[in-house]
Amino acid sequence: MQDPTLQCPVVRIESMAVRSHPYGGQSALDLSKSVCSPVRQGTCGACWAISATQVLQDRIARTHAAVPTLSFQDVMDCACSCVTYEGRRGCADECAGGFMVAAYDYLQRIGAPPVRNAVAERGKCTAGGERYRCRGYYRVNLYNTFGIANARSGHVRLSPQNLQRNAANIAREITLHGPVSACFNMFSDFQTFWAHPRSADMVYEVGWQLPAAHRAALNPVGSTDWTARTGPGGIAFVTAHAVSIVGYGEQVVDGAVVRFWICRNSWGRPGNTYNSGFFKIRRGVNASAIESDVCAPHVVARDYGALVRSAAVFESVAPAGRTLAVIVVLVALLVVLTTAATVV
Repeated sequence: MQDPTLQCPVVRIESMAVRSHPYGGQSALDLSKSVCSPVRQGTCGACWAISATQVLQDRIARTHAAVPTLSFQDVMDCACSCVTYEGRRGCADECAGGFMVAAYDYLQRIGAPPVRNAVAERGKCTAGGERYRCRGYYRVNLYNTFGIANARSGHVRLSPQNLQRNAANIAREITLHGPVSACFNMFSDFQTFWAHPRSADMVYEVGWQLPAAHRAALNPVGSTDWTARTGPGGIAFVTAHAVSIVGYGEQVVDGAVVRFWICRNSWGRPGNTYNSGFFKIRRGVNASAIESDVCAPHVVARDYGALVRSAAVFESVAPAGRTLAVIVVLVALLVVLTTAATVV
């Protein structure tokens, strides 16, 4: 557990910077086979720490050839910041859940050490050692319809055009800089979807088991007021759940083209799910509020070496630093080639 003598700072974030990108981009990208593997959080509500830590590792790995597995356990045990955002406050509370931004605040100030545990559990916060940090963090969704805790505020329904712009911005962020953290409203039928034998081939949306006409009449966001008695078809709101969006695409469902996000979960690696531990959820309609609370860490290539191993070069470098990063990479490659020639 957290050291009782540890003073947890209150982080006041009046407004989070929003990273926006030019409208448009490619139609599909799947990083599920090149990012951190899904882990199992078990009964511990550590999704907030897992998502943030794995996204940081994913982004560092795109600029550095030998990043170790980072410890979400350390983040869970030590990230005790209380976050005040737009008049609302929440704290990181180990297995009881927490805000993703509290995890990112810790990853910026302190950083995560190499992994010491593969399964989330309550532990003791320890200091020191090698740390991997981010330069900062920012919001990726253009419209802050919920606030940082996602499901607890009144819903603002966006126009189809703004929904499209919002989804396009998130997709461009993933393409240029890597995976992002996202919090969505988890309903009881998502648990059924996750366990379905054909989950890997399916795209989730709330009410997916209902008749098509009934499903089409639902607000894709769903409602946090739904209970087993009041929700359509007995669908109940369960909790807010943090995942990582690692790609996007589209497929034909019942004769219609459906766009989707590819998300990394933290419920283990069951073989019935997409690429063993991932799932697809509708894109561009703010399904289950998946596009309402999206954030990411700022990683600079020169902080972690110059060898970039991603096909999308310099995706985690801030625009002002790209020229310098190109020079550093070219110099590093020249050194490697010269050394190799000398050895031979």
